[in-house]
Amino acid sequence: KDLKNILKKYFFPYLVKSKNNSMAHYTAYVELEVEGSLVKSDKSYVPIYSKPDLLVQINPEDFPGQLRGKKTIGLLKNGKLISAPTRKKIDSSNIFKEHIIAYLNDPARAYFLHVQGAGRLKLPDGSLKLIGYSGDNGKKYKSIGKILIEKGYIERKKLSMQSIEKWMHNNPKEARSVMNMNERYIFFKFRKEKNPVGSSGVELTSFYSAAVDNKFIPYHTILWSGLDLKEIKSMENRNIFIAQDSGAAIRGPMRIDLFLGYGKGAETVAGGLSKKEKLWVLIPRKIVPKGN
Repeated sequence: KDLKNILKKYFFPYLVKSKNNSMAHYTAYVELEVEGSLVKSDKSYVPIYSKPDLLVQINPEDFPGQLRGKKTIGLLKNGKLISAPTRKKIDSSNIFKEHIIAYLNDPARAYFLHVQGAGRLKLPDGSLKLIGYSGDNGKKYKSIGKILIEKGYIERKKLSMQSIEKWMHNNPKEARSVMNMNERYIFFKFRKEKNPVGSSGVELTSFYSAAVDNKFIPYHTILWSGLDLKEIKSMENRNIFIAQDSGAAIRGPMRIDLFLGYGKGAETVAGGLSKKEKLWVLIPRKIVPKGN
């Protein structure tokens, strides 16, 4: 109650809307729990990689009058910059074998680790290694959920991370083909921070942090959600989030991805969350024009 009174006193709520839409699309993500090993075995065979030093980002702004366009990620090879390899190329070759940091047990879980961007690796002795994002290949993200719906493999109303994972387990050959349609590839590192670090540079907080499109909503903006999440007891009657992260799938002012932490319960809720509801950003009253 005190927090709400403070927000009312010092902030002005601004409804986020686009030309023809006043409802934001909410999804959620987690710190994924995966099993694997630091050494390859019959059980642990799916590699995850650290970011190769030869994979570089070119910013046209650093070359005034010489380059135009948007930021590009490429691979240095024989003194030249070539297009960064796709998911298919990386997974089907040993191009980055020197950068393997661990082997996971399950190709489906490995893929979703790429989607979630951070995780907790459980080793055979029961100990944990914390995994964080260290880079990507710059390719555009393509949702395999949409692909599976278009191909008729999963009904739209039944789509969730869990249903996709089950389909991948039952159809490993087709799953590899579908995964390769998403050319985007994520590189990882073992992190020291207790929680995943968001794109804003701060550690994420379960049930409070959210990923946004930073082109439209600045990092650290206070968000007020109209979303009702009664299925999450710790989020009941909670509406406040902070914009602290971003993601390749989060595009436009009407997309919000809520961080739910880790654990099977969080995975279950996040895997099936896709709701439309209103969104407000809270703007300090001292910068709001008079009359509002």
